Amino acid sequence: MKRFFCLAVACVLMIITAVPTAFAAAVDVNFIHTGDMSGTIFKDEAKGTVGYGNVLSVKTGIPDAILIDSGNFLCDTSLNSSGLNGKIVSAMNEAGYDFATLGVNDVRYSKSQLDEILAPAEFKIISSNIISASAEKETYIYDQTLVKTLNGVKTGFFAVTDAADTTDFKFKDPLEASKEFASKLRSGGSKIIVAVINTKNPSLAKEIAEQNPNITIIIEGGTGNFSAGGTPIGRTLAVNTGLAGNAVGVTSVKVNGGQLMSFQTSNYNLKNINDTYPETNDLEKKMKKAQEEIDSFNSEAVGRLNMPLSYNEQDLKTKSTPLGNFLAEALRDCAKADFAVIKGSDIKGGLSVEITGNELYSLFDRNDTVEVRKITGANFLKAMEMCVNKIVKNETGEIDYEKSVSDNFLQISGFSFEYNPDYPIGKRIIRLVSDNGTVIKSDSKLYTVAGESEFFNTYNEYFSSAEKVETLTTVIDAVKEYITGKDEIEIYEAERIKPTNEKKSYMWVVWICIGSFLAAVLIAYLAAKIIMIINNR
Repeated sequence: MKRFFCLAVACVLMIITAVPTAFAAAVDVNFIHTGDMSGTIFKDEAKGTVGYGNVLSVKTGIPDAILIDSGNFLCDTSLNSSGLNGKIVSAMNEAGYDFATLGVNDVRYSKSQLDEILAPAEFKIISSNIISASAEKETYIYDQTLVKTLNGVKTGFFAVTDAADTTDFKFKDPLEASKEFASKLRSGGSKIIVAVINTKNPSLAKEIAEQNPNITIIIEGGTGNFSAGGTPIGRTLAVNTGLAGNAVGVTSVKVNGGQLMSFQTSNYNLKNINDTYPETNDLEKKMKKAQEEIDSFNSEAVGRLNMPLSYNEQDLKTKSTPLGNFLAEALRDCAKADFAVIKGSDIKGGLSVEITGNELYSLFDRNDTVEVRKITGANFLKAMEMCVNKIVKNETGEIDYEKSVSDNFLQISGFSFEYNPDYPIGKRIIRLVSDNGTVIKSDSKLYTVAGESEFFNTYNEYFSSAEKVETLTTVIDAVKEYITGKDEIEIYEAERIKPTNEKKSYMWVVWICIGSFLAAVLIAYLAAKIIMIINNR
């Protein structure tokens, strides 16, 4: 009887417990997401970009949604000096973004650059796999997760960026990071788990979903795997809003008692977005004005040269050029260094006599920071040997510049040198002289050298091991500062790296031999005298 009573009580308790779940109302949880906006801050009918004004319209139409960007929201690094990133962050603030992750292109910026750009951001940056490259122990740079209660449902977010390590950032394996943080969010009570990923690998979302079936949604950026209705992968929905800011994504999930019942996703482009979510704000007008300011700056002259500087990729990789001289001179002036070096292969555009902002921002693919390092004369000479180690001659004894192209060839300022291509690699420099006439010797004397941060870390062992003095502004800002306020810049046209048939002088060897012989004779004479004196005693 007692056993029957206990069983009856248990059944009643089960029924009481189950009734709220059975009759609980299903709730909708909404997510708005963008990706790969890449500086497309305003609506453009010709390009099909929706702009942040339309993002805000969607957010206004779905007030309970969380707004997310899946990365690559900043402009190309070369455009950073235009002020566009400041306008992007301001627009994202006004559009009401809750958080974003960094994309493969965003992490081309240095940590210091990102800190400066994102300082005004009112939205969070989350990343579950970006760690510091300089810290001795594993140190995450951004918040690894975000947990919010949406419409009564505890929802957890994590984000991974699938990128190669940089000077400032290391990236934990995105699969391992996804497994770790999906598990932590689930054990922490999140009923819905959202993974935000940025990658160029079109299969990464599938791999993450298959390994982590408790992930509800994967919001993907970087690949262009556009899918208007989303892609179910097991129990996980993968969504992607496409590239170049051409759509705003909306994903809704229906949850009952913590269980996912169904989901629906829509991508709104310019053709249908205003029909569903008419504009209710002035952000679009502000963004259009901001773009007009940038366009005006791009077309205006920001400096003047005494001659045009043409771009020739082969020349920049095989010989000194006026363009290379000018850019290296700008870096040296910015750093107040003894010398400056810049890889010819990093230069991507030329300049007119009247330099426009657009030309300035087209000079480099990567707008790196200017760094200053100290290097000994001995190591500086060895590093410069790397510059000319690919130079070869043709059958007539002349330099074959087409076959001599090298990504290691440098454009320089503050010094010049002559080299003989007939000499063995690593021993070609005849003499290296600073602009003030000082001969750089293979000794321990220290010189300050300015260059791109990434260049110093990758060029060769002599520069990468050199003592870092300071990190300054960006390369393009250094050029801008160099030309600002001057009536006209006079270009140094002569080659600073010059081939020669001159042979190295080995007279020092002769003088050493003669000196050694005379010293030996003198010692022998003195020894004989001493012996004679001793014998006479």
